[in-house]
Order: sequence, then structure tokens, then C-alpha cells
Amino acid sequence: MREAALILGICLALQPARARADGMDALVLIAGPEPVTVAAMKAARDIPPPTMRAIDVSKALGAAELPGTAQIEKLQRQFEQAVDHFYAGRDGLADEGLAAFIAALEAEPASFFAEPTLRQALFSALLHRAEVAFGNRDDAAVQRFVAQAASRFSGVVPQARDFPPWLRERHRTQAESNPALPQASFQVDAKCEVFLDGAAVGRGPSFSASLVPGRHAARARCGERLGPVKVFDLQDKSIEVGLLGLHHGELSLFGELPWLESNATSEDLLLDAIQIGRAAGLARLAVVLSQEELVVWLDVASGAKVRFVSFAQAAELAEEPARAFLPLLPPPLPATRPWFRDGVAATFLVVGIAAFTTGMVLARVYGRPSEVEPYAWALLSGGVGSAVTGIALYIVPNPDSEPRLATAGVTLCASF
Repeated sequence: MREAALILGICLALQPARARADGMDALVLIAGPEPVTVAAMKAARDIPPPTMRAIDVSKALGAAELPGTAQIEKLQRQFEQAVDHFYAGRDGLADEGLAAFIAALEAEPASFFAEPTLRQALFSALLHRAEVAFGNRDDAAVQRFVAQAASRFSGVVPQARDFPPWLRERHRTQAESNPALPQASFQVDAKCEVFLDGAAVGRGPSFSASLVPGRHAARARCGERLGPVKVFDLQDKSIEVGLLGLHHGELSLFGELPWLESNATSEDLLLDAIQIGRAAGLARLAVVLSQEELVVWLDVASGAKVRFVSFAQAAELAEEPARAFLPLLPPPLPATRPWFRDGVAATFLVVGIAAFTTGMVLARVYGRPSEVEPYAWALLSGGVGSAVTGIALYIVPNPDSEPRLATAGVTLCASF
């Protein structure tokens, strides 16, 4: 078994060349609760190259950074000023401001996930532009803006307090016409929900939506965990969009290093890490587990743990990069002793002491030579063997030694 594992490890160690040929080097991912510890950051930096930076991973995943507060506030002011111009009758300035606002949002659709009210703002901006076009007797522009609002915001209805009757009726007619539009088919884990341009639209494993051509943003939510936002361009042809769904942590891709933030167990974090590696097209992955102070190397395709080292050993590898991908295959994480092991060890020890004591008594009572002398020696040696087996079961940490020692002890005792 270990020989086979060693061969697997050597094969995995040779994968850097293949990974580099694909343009995908090894990802170093920090995983653990907030905040990231200084020790974890140091260990991540100590892992020898080649490694991918966080920004490289975000590009591989097609992930988009959410706009900051300042950018969102700028968009909101831009919309409010344009609406003020509209209600003041300054149609030229209103149309110019609304056009700039729409263009900014369409260029950065991830903004919908940073500020949900921007969805309603974009819907209103399109219909206000339709009103301006109506005043200019540009029916083609009116139809274009109404069609965009009806198609992009399915289920959203213009309110009577905001829009005139003719516009509400035209929007209703357009929404009921079901025009042929290209489709985006979203692929995600079956337990995850799909959010498109800030709104929930369906569930995995596969969901399709008809969309207006242009830039859109989508993300998956699995339980309470949100995956990275993915921005995609939809032209005249339908496309497939793969979304990364994470069940145990949330991925931050815009710091110095990628960070999977969560209080989940190490095994659950490693499952999410494997999903990240596969979505990014990686061959191998190094995960820095901040709570356990361990670095675990994973084979992304199989999910196998190839190697693990402590933070101190990671620093040693930094001085000898050639050793970084040599396979070592101990248990991937500290394991607990099976509940029955101490009981078995105690049984062997008690039986051993009893057998040894009986042998001593027989030897003293009957003396030497006697007919029972062979039985006395058998009990003495068997008792020693049983006691040693019990002690070994208790103190030896390697689980592979347990069945061998147990079998030896049972055979030894049964032979007498």
C-alpha cells in the first residue's frame, strides 16, 4: 500500500511541468477563521515557487472584485443627479446623466452584488430614458429602452407613482411578448442557488435564463456561503457559465494571497479547496491551515493529500525549494486513537500479567524438573508477549502497526 502511494506521490511531484505548460502554477491558499494569523501568512510566503498570486486565481476563475463603498456612492450620486435633472425638465442633461449611469453599471455588473438597490435604479434609468425619447418623438429609442427594461428585469413592474400609464402599458405588452433572446446556462452544485445581476433566479445543478446581450454577473449561494462573483459577456449565441459553489467557506481573492475564510473543520475546508483548484484548472494545491498550523499539498484531480508539513517545516523547505514537491505520505491530519484501542491494549496487558504470574506460581510450587515445567515456561513467555503487545498498542501512534501487533499477540497467546 505504501509502495503504491509512494509511486503516486512521485507522479504528482512531476506535475509542476504539466501545470506550467497549461499556464497554471500551484496555488497557495490560506484556510481558517478570521483574522489571518501572522504565522499562516509567513508559512504561505515560505512555500517555494512556483505559486499563483491571488489576482492570477481570480482571473482563472473569472471572478470579479466587488466595487468599494466610494465607487458605489459615486454611482448613486450619478443616478440621483440625473433623476433631479429629469424631474426639473432638463431632458438633455437628464438623458446624458442616465446614459452615463447605465453605461457604468453595464461595464461593472458586479456592482449589483455590492448594492442591491442598483437593480431598481437601472430599471428606472432605462424607463426614464424611454420617457425622454418619447418627448423627442423617437419611437425606436422608446422601444429599445422598454425592451431592455422588460427583458433584463423579468418580473419587475413599473409603479404608477413613478411612471405614466402609456409607459406602464407599453412595458406590460413588451414583457408578455417573450422575444427570442440568447440563453445562459448556469452549471453549479445541485445544493446551490444561482443569483444573476443581484437577484435569485434558480437552483443547480443546471439552470438556464434568457438574457439581453451584454455583460452580466452571477454567483452561487450554497446554504449561507456565497461563491465568487463571475462576470461574463453574452453575445447573440447561448453560452454555458460554470459557477463555483463553496459549502464551508467564503473565498477572498483580492488580498496578497487567496484566503478561504471559515470556522469549519480542516477536512471540510480541504473539500472546498479542491473545488477551487478544479474550477481554476490547477493540477496541485497547497493549503495553509491556520488553526492546525499545517500545510497540506493536494492532488486536485483525485483529491488525494500528497504531503503535509508543519509551519516550521515549511520554512525549512523555503531554503531548499527542490524538496518542496518530494512526496511524503504520513496521515494527512492528526488522527485520534480509535475508541476500542485502549481497551484492547489493556486486555493484552492484563492477560499477559495473569499468564506470567501463573507461570511463576507453577514454577515455584512444582520446582524443577517437573511435569508442569513446560507449561510454566509457556505461560511465562506468553505472558511477556501479551503484555508487550498491550503496551505497544497503547504507545505506538502509527495505525498501520495495530493489526500486525494485535495479530501477533493473539497468535502468541493462542499458541499456548
